Amino acid sequence: MIKIYRREVKLILVLLTLSLSSAFTSVFTSTKSGVSYKWLQKSIGETPVLGDTLFVQISLTDSEGLAKKSVKEDQYDIFLLGLDSRYALLDELFLEMGVDDILLIRNDKLLSHLVSINEVEAAGGYLLISLIRIGRSLKEQSYDLEGLARVTTASGLQFILIKQGHGLKAALGYTVTFHFTGYLEDGTQFSSTQNGGEPLRIVLGIDQIIAGWEEGLQMMREGEIMRFIIPPELAFGETGIPDIVPPHALIYFDIEMIKVE
Repeated sequence: MIKIYRREVKLILVLLTLSLSSAFTSVFTSTKSGVSYKWLQKSIGETPVLGDTLFVQISLTDSEGLAKKSVKEDQYDIFLLGLDSRYALLDELFLEMGVDDILLIRNDKLLSHLVSINEVEAAGGYLLISLIRIGRSLKEQSYDLEGLARVTTASGLQFILIKQGHGLKAALGYTVTFHFTGYLEDGTQFSSTQNGGEPLRIVLGIDQIIAGWEEGLQMMREGEIMRFIIPPELAFGETGIPDIVPPHALIYFDIEMIKVE
């Protein structure tokens, strides 16, 4: 889900000529999904977890290691780790990435949905991805669900209305701002924006989210709180997310709708 964040200072493109010149001749490693990469800068600091908000800079570069341009001039790409299908092939790398770490990605059709292959090849054939900032997910909010009805939709999505709202109802094309907490069936929390974290803001039908969210958020009014029980076919499917969400996992999300516009 793309959300643009403008910097107050001029964006400095990554220029690593001295260190990159040898990096291009060394061996690339492939992820499980087949993306060819190597670390150009790797720290030993904190790394993100599923549900954290990542601020990334993507630049195009050539075989000399000179960054040609940012994919989004004077802007970051901001997305939720593990919940943005555009970056799913890179999730395993982002989980190892600290602030200011830099990845070199060899041009690959697997990532053509991020930047067109022609555009990358025109600039030299490589992507540089730098992690600028991590927005941390925080602890979940507990709710008393005793006596509340559990409803199943035609798709298999289930929901429980925890708190009635009386504001504007969400719909495709609307911008919604909400807090969420995600759980596995055993109660393990795997992502959250609650207890002081920044709420997520997306455009329904435009930003790419899991199908269970796409359907469920459209049921909600401003001020409402719902729990969604999402089957795997509407969530992370038969693959899950390695080491975080198991394959074929039923997952739970508590969502508080803060604003609909």
